[in-house]
Amino acid sequence: PDAPRRTQIVTVPAPSLAGNLLGEPTERKVLVTFPASYFSGDQRYPVVYFLEGYQDSTGAFLTVAADLDKQMAASGAREFIIVEADGINSLGGNFYANSPVGGNMADFIAKDLVSYVDANLRTVPHTAARGIAGFSMGGGGTVNLALSRPDVFGSAYALSPGLLDPHGGLAAMLADNGSWPAYAAAFAPDTSATASPFAHLLDPAIPLRKQDPAVVAAYEGGFGNLAAKVDAYLAGSGRLTSLRLSYGRSDQYTWIPAGTKYLDRLLSAKGVDHSLRTFDGGHTIDDAFYQGDFVDFFSRQLSAS
Repeated sequence: PDAPRRTQIVTVPAPSLAGNLLGEPTERKVLVTFPASYFSGDQRYPVVYFLEGYQDSTGAFLTVAADLDKQMAASGAREFIIVEADGINSLGGNFYANSPVGGNMADFIAKDLVSYVDANLRTVPHTAARGIAGFSMGGGGTVNLALSRPDVFGSAYALSPGLLDPHGGLAAMLADNGSWPAYAAAFAPDTSATASPFAHLLDPAIPLRKQDPAVVAAYEGGFGNLAAKVDAYLAGSGRLTSLRLSYGRSDQYTWIPAGTKYLDRLLSAKGVDHSLRTFDGGHTIDDAFYQGDFVDFFSRQLSAS
């Protein structure tokens, strides 16, 4: 018989998305990459959940699978399953957020998807054996989920994450992205609206101080409000083993390096275990991530038992 495919597309039930105003389906397709030894034994494996960027389909690791095999086989490294989820919806992206518009995507990741993977794959089904990572929109989702659900994910790696410095970050994001209906639907929904995007839109041409303060605050709550999110994390009982951040020093979205550096300073001031890596390049997943940093980081963080 043919050998099982090392990379498989899996359809996962998504009850957390039920009733969403966009009519998005209550199932999502994810891409699973199995380690080299998965189909030749019966051992269990840790899992890293990877959240794709805005409008990015799953497949970030397809072209580097052989390199990952070599890295995971190296001395001191660890084999793990990679589960890639995208955040695409009819507006472009759901930002891995709970919203009545696109559905409760944060709950899909932390509840529906994790439960499905643990029930159907040979995983090590506890927090210390689960990592979460993501790029851009998925990096912002990674930070939000890691800080709010350390009971589910034990470690996190956010690449070029959508993060807002409180001093001008939102204005800079609006200047780059316009009114961005997808972001508004995720974080500033308008359930009284009768048509898509079911959202309160900010006007990037008007100073924020002259716009609805409640809507401005809702936008800040998406990629921003980082001090409050860190304080809420520290007030809870769960702890990440580590949070890694990275960004390109030439990122064309200047608010992303600014927001990442702000979170780095905030975590340092609060004594939260984390690390920051920068690289030459723009808004991208850099070669060093694929060529060792990803596997090295999670090999050190993930428990295999």
